[in-house]
Amino acid sequence: MEIVGESNIIHLKTNDVVNISSDYIREGRQYESWQINEVIIDNKTAIMDVSMSAIYPPEASKEKFHLSIYLAEEMASQLMIIYGHIWAKLTEKKKEVWMLESHTKSIRAITNTEHIKVTMDIQTMRKRRNTIFGIGHYRITDNQGGLIELQQKGILS
Repeated sequence: MEIVGESNIIHLKTNDVVNISSDYIREGRQYESWQINEVIIDNKTAIMDVSMSAIYPPEASKEKFHLSIYLAEEMASQLMIIYGHIWAKLTEKKKEVWMLESHTKSIRAITNTEHIKVTMDIQTMRKRRNTIFGIGHYRITDNQGGLIELQQKGILS
């Protein structure tokens, strides 16, 4: 750790933060994976059922799992990507997706690793030239009362 002059600036390098940062970000996040079981689209609503393929730590029992906001954001983004492609009648992903804005609120922990339900209500979906713009409101739930609410704005271009 290096303190620069008397300005109270602290400069931390990789080794300095190992003991004070999250193992989950350094190790666990890369280990976790999930899969899409099913997507149902009905007009401006899409529902996706997902399950965790791997959790962190790997030896942990499923009873100690809780869905991170990072995974919640990923799941919501994937549902918007799928919906946007179906809406635009695109049969394969050839466009880049950019998240412009996101708001996440974790209300109750999602602790079940199976049949996590991601429900998206489309507020806006429009196409201008070759760019698709969308705003979605999401509720991510499990069968044990877990709830994460999100809003995402993004573009496919």
